[in-house]
Amino acid sequence: MYRFPAEVDHAVANQVLAAAAAAQNGPERVYDLSACDHFDSSLVALLLELARGAQAAGASARFEGAGEKLLKLAGLYGVGALLFGPAARAVGGAGASTAGAGA
Repeated sequence: MYRFPAEVDHAVANQVLAAAAAAQNGPERVYDLSACDHFDSSLVALLLELARGAQAAGASARFEGAGEKLLKLAGLYGVGALLFGPAARAVGGAGASTAGAGA
């Protein structure tokens, strides 16, 4: 499991992407987002890239611990369900829920 840092924005997105991708190479790639409390849309792009990379490798990517702010941001871009599954549809009570994205 790769644990994301508390802050993920444009300035550090490439470094975080490289670290997250290097930390995961199995058939199920699990990413813990529970510490992320300061981020911008770069985080959504980064998660999409990790999901695409997993799919290309025949693996699955699961993103756990997404807070309500992140679920809302992903929903705003129309990728909430893709990244977080049903939890993204019920954002109101899903602040700390576990969700996944399959390949």
